[in-house]
Amino acid sequence: MKIEGADHIGINVSNMERALHFYHDLLKLPILREKIDNGDNDIYYLQLGADSRIELFDYHGSSEKKEVAESDLGYRHLAIRVDDVDEWAAYLKEKGVPIRYGPESLTHLGSRVCLIEDPDGTEIEICAAL
Repeated sequence: MKIEGADHIGINVSNMERALHFYHDLLKLPILREKIDNGDNDIYYLQLGADSRIELFDYHGSSEKKEVAESDLGYRHLAIRVDDVDEWAAYLKEKGVPIRYGPESLTHLGSRVCLIEDPDGTEIEICAAL
């Protein structure tokens, strides 16, 4: 018995069109499956690297935005490994994506990181090994 890896991460979005612009158009994640009618929500799957996916859920306006502090318990952020953090940060900033932090080298963690947010304020870390 073993864990083989992360399969997907589910993210609730307030507007699928805006979310797809961010995750597909800007982050360049390929769409694997389009608009699955899941009853009270629609789902899209996007490829995240070789073995993982992002699952976007749109509850058609019924999802509430909750303020979450960095130190709150539970989910904190999604980290996406990239080839060049500075190049990605410059590109995303130019496209109007909010930059929360960085780019910064965190030598004690062995990473160069930049924190961005999706259209609903979900925190995403783009990172690369130092």
